[in-house]
Amino acid sequence: MMTKKNILMIESAALIVVLARVIYTIFCAYGNTCWDLIPVLDFMASTVLPLAVLIPFSLITYKMPDNVFRAWWSFAWPWVFAMCAVMFVFSLGGHGSRLSGAYSASLLGLIMLILGSVYFVGSTLKILHARKI
Repeated sequence: MMTKKNILMIESAALIVVLARVIYTIFCAYGNTCWDLIPVLDFMASTVLPLAVLIPFSLITYKMPDNVFRAWWSFAWPWVFAMCAVMFVFSLGGHGSRLSGAYSASLLGLIMLILGSVYFVGSTLKILHARKI
C-alpha cells in the first residue's frame, strides 16, 4: 500500500537520478575522462523523468484528507506507469529500433503530450471530485 510519504520518497529518488545526470554533465563537460557513465545516467534519467509529474499533485494532496489522496493515487499510478514505460521503450531506441531519430523524437513528444494532458486533466478532476465528497 502506497502512502503519501512513500510516494514522496520515490519522487525524491527520481529527482536525485535526474539531478545526478545534470550535475555529472556539468562537471564532466570539459574533460573526456568521465563520459563512460553518460549512457547509463541517460537511460536511468529518461526512464524515471515522468515521475516528476507526480510531485505537484502529491504536494497538493499531502495535506488533504486521505480519501482524496487515495482517489487521486488510484487514478495517477497507471498513467505515470504508462509514461515511464513509453520513456523506457523510446530510450532503447538506439539499440535496434526501427524508428529513425527525428521521427522517434516527434512520436515520443506526441505520445507524452497526450498522456501528460490526460494525466493532468484527469488528476485535477479526480481531486476536485474527491474533495466534494
